[in-house]
This record gives sequence, C-alpha cells and structure tokens, in this order.
Amino acid sequence: VAGILLQAYCMYASIRHHEGFEVSMQVSFFLWIVGNVTWAGSEMVWPPAGFLAKIPFVATADERYCAPIMIFSTVVVGLSCVTLALAYVPFWRRVRDPASRRGDAAASADVP
Repeated sequence: VAGILLQAYCMYASIRHHEGFEVSMQVSFFLWIVGNVTWAGSEMVWPPAGFLAKIPFVATADERYCAPIMIFSTVVVGLSCVTLALAYVPFWRRVRDPASRRGDAAASADVP
C-alpha cells in the first residue's frame, strides 16, 4: 500500500510539473504496481496459506472472485505495457531520424 501511495504522489507531481515522457513513465509505473499488487494479493488469498488462513474473512473468501481479479490485474499490467510503449514512440522516431544519426546536436539534445 505504501508503494502505491508513493507512486500515486509521484504521478500526481509529475502531472503537475512535467509533461510528455515523464508523465507517461509515472503512469506506467503506477499501473504496473497496481496490477502486480492485485495479482500477488489474489495469489495469496486463493487458496489462503500460512498466517492468512487464520484470518476469518480471508479464509472464507469466495473463489468466484479469483478469476475476475486476475483478469483485472492482467488488463492493468497490459495497459502499463501499452503506456510504456507509447511513451517510447517519440524516442524511437528521434533515434531513427537521419538528422540524429549525423550527430546533429539540436536534433538529439532532448533524447532521454
């Protein structure tokens, strides 16, 4: 939970003070964390193991929620991948630009 909150703050700060690539990266990281935390949490709940099996509401959690949560996690991580790929499209275009291959400092100055 602390990681999700910290990344949410970083994403918020990035949206307020930056644009483009930085925002895309922060959104992608946030989606990745949410998707992975949801996935890992559902892996621990169904079937409950260890100390989680001793917590009544976890031990009696209905298994019909497992598949929808796993699908949600997969979709969120997939969106993270798409966001990251879209963030790199302008970078790939600049790298493939002949002016940047010639060593033109003005064309390659803003490449991350």
